[in-house]
Amino acid sequence: MNQSFQGPLFILGASRSGTTLLRLMFNSHPLVCVPSESRFLSQILDRIPVGKVLSKKDLDHVEEILLSHESWPHWNISHVKLLVILEQNIGKTVRELMESIFTICCEQSGKQICGEKTPHHCFYSATFAQLFPSAKFIHLIRDGRGATEAMYRRKWYDKSILRIARHWSGCVQSVWSASKAHPGRFKDFHYEELVKNPCETLQEMCSFLGIPYSDDLMSYRENLNENLSSSDTRARGIHEKLHKAPDATESEKWQSELSARQIFLFEAAAGSTNKEAGYTSHFASALQPVLALVGVFLGGIQKGKELMSRLPIR
Repeated sequence: MNQSFQGPLFILGASRSGTTLLRLMFNSHPLVCVPSESRFLSQILDRIPVGKVLSKKDLDHVEEILLSHESWPHWNISHVKLLVILEQNIGKTVRELMESIFTICCEQSGKQICGEKTPHHCFYSATFAQLFPSAKFIHLIRDGRGATEAMYRRKWYDKSILRIARHWSGCVQSVWSASKAHPGRFKDFHYEELVKNPCETLQEMCSFLGIPYSDDLMSYRENLNENLSSSDTRARGIHEKLHKAPDATESEKWQSELSARQIFLFEAAAGSTNKEAGYTSHFASALQPVLALVGVFLGGIQKGKELMSRLPIR
């Protein structure tokens, strides 16, 4: 295979959709390094306009963001090297700054392509696609009911099925929107296929990226502990299954863990996105108009509660 892809690679997907598993797999590829989550990249984008020429003051802000972020140490870039990067990027752009960070990461790992995986960056996928014209994006989608059940079990988003469902749908729709604006650079893959047929799915991913498939992708568990971040290891139970081979039955766990009411709420809030992603609705098609109306109604209640919480009344 003629390898032309030089990166960066972005692994996208809503939380609890298997993106950590996929990060570890690609980090085992001889050509690709994918460090721990890098939410600090979007924090930089929030702080500094994309087209702005970077000043010393801007880069001081960048240094503050990086050094205060729990994931930064897992990129293994020393403070001395960081200071050199910042000095070299005075008068340059955010894109050039991030490229410098990616380059150092590749040099230190002895690899050619830097990857990035942060679920929150689904909402920044269009910006990253614009910043990096050569980047490619793997979008890992899990049945929203499965992702929602996993987030609900971890008590995320106030344990609100409605809020979790809407968040999941927002992640997926944001990536789809970016994909439409940048055809050929994004590709959807299903978590369920990754755990059922990992070799075939990884081969398809490598073909999309234009890099050779390697059996090393399946040896990710050999160096698992050193490749998990401190936030991963602190979150007991969330990633403990990574020490075992992928279990296809995990993708169906939501069917026994979610009640009929909870499934109904999910499908009212995000059923259309789930169906568009290729998943069959739990409730009969005759109920879909009812689900849609319930979704609009519940969404209105949720927004009303949020507005009321902002009012200066006690």
